Amino acid sequence: MTAIATIRTDSEIVLAVDSREHNHTDGTDLLVYKIRCVGGAFIVMQGLSKYGPTDFDVDKLIEQLPQGPISNLVHVIPSLIFEKTVTALEHIRLNRPPKIVAEFVPSPLKFVVAGIESGILQLNYFQMLYPPGGGPSYKVFFSGEGKPMSLFMGSTGHADYKTPWTNGEFANLDLVDIARNFVQSEIDRDLPETGPPIDILRITHSGHEWVQLK
Repeated sequence: MTAIATIRTDSEIVLAVDSREHNHTDGTDLLVYKIRCVGGAFIVMQGLSKYGPTDFDVDKLIEQLPQGPISNLVHVIPSLIFEKTVTALEHIRLNRPPKIVAEFVPSPLKFVVAGIESGILQLNYFQMLYPPGGGPSYKVFFSGEGKPMSLFMGSTGHADYKTPWTNGEFANLDLVDIARNFVQSEIDRDLPETGPPIDILRITHSGHEWVQLK
């Protein structure tokens, strides 16, 4: 699974990810940029990214997302991407080994969307749910003004979602180091889907900067 670490305070958002993509169709690995820019938003996903037998490709779907404000993505991501994931999941369930199926059930796809809208730093988390024997659904978490949030998503496929009551929890801490250290700890596990280098993006009210970019 893609290793993702992101932390939002009222003054900055830090987003860190690894760079390895594993193709579940042919078993090959690629070095990729996992932080995608769509208009004024930055998107990173974890889960099923490509599946050849049904021509499923998240990157191509992301290219179809509107270049408008972040609030538009809240409505478009579920309708455009999650619904198209169902066909791939059903094919995987019927044709792939149980070990592969278990990687994507019950939560096959997750998105983090970060950026600035109306002068407010926003961090949104979308999770698709597809339990055995059940239909697809999704849940969304929002973090805007006065709502700090951290997400640490690693090899278990589950997000450690956290919303402290105040920004004080992150006071006097280097958020870049926290995010980098988490992703590195996942890389050190030497799993096939997670690998170096680490890309790190910082977003502030002044704009965005790449702290690390391969």
